[in-house]
Amino acid sequence: MQQDSENSRTVQSSVRLRIWLLLFAMTALTVVLIAKAAFLAWQGSRNMAQAPGEQLLIPGLRGRIISHDGEVLAWSERRLSLYWRVPHLFDEAYAQRLEILTLNLPITLPGPAFLVDLLGQSVTLAKDFPPSALENALPLLESEVLYVEMRLQRYYSTDNSQHHKLGEVAIDAESGLEMGLSGLEMQYERQLRASLMRFAFSQKDGKFSRLFNRLFSDSGNGDDVTLPAHTCLDVETDEAP
Repeated sequence: MQQDSENSRTVQSSVRLRIWLLLFAMTALTVVLIAKAAFLAWQGSRNMAQAPGEQLLIPGLRGRIISHDGEVLAWSERRLSLYWRVPHLFDEAYAQRLEILTLNLPITLPGPAFLVDLLGQSVTLAKDFPPSALENALPLLESEVLYVEMRLQRYYSTDNSQHHKLGEVAIDAESGLEMGLSGLEMQYERQLRASLMRFAFSQKDGKFSRLFNRLFSDSGNGDDVTLPAHTCLDVETDEAP
């Protein structure tokens, strides 16, 4: 009987020992995994900091204002302008002009006779450059012969009698986002306001094509606002009754 009791205590001690060893192994494994994850995160951030490229902040589009019956009263669009960095030397400028011509872009290039007066300047090739033509322009955009600038444009329905109530927007100088200044634009600012899309862009492995895909995505756009049926959009006058 005494021997059975001693055997039972031995078995219990062995089980407890195995449990403690298992807990220790699990704890050690958890510590190793956490340390490895922290190291990988640190290494990733270090590599990103060292990688050639830049951080891009792309403003999203402001949300639309829609009437209760589905008519779009206000909306925003991104507009692109295309520019050419004209070299300082005439021969280089002439050669680049020929390269641009081969891209078949919807632009009007200055003639060779005008290049002398444009050397070393940035020349506007298209104030409203169609996004669909960006792919054709990629070779010279990546080599920085050409470059684009983006701007946000707010549009309103053609019924001018509604514009008074809809209000106006302006570009926030700090964020580049559209912000409501008056009317419904200001009243629904929290819903309509867009946000900045933050991207780490590396010219080495990201390429401009990926940037343009993101540029015209819906990410970062503000929310649409559908007006209640009782919303009055008629123009108020200051005339005495």
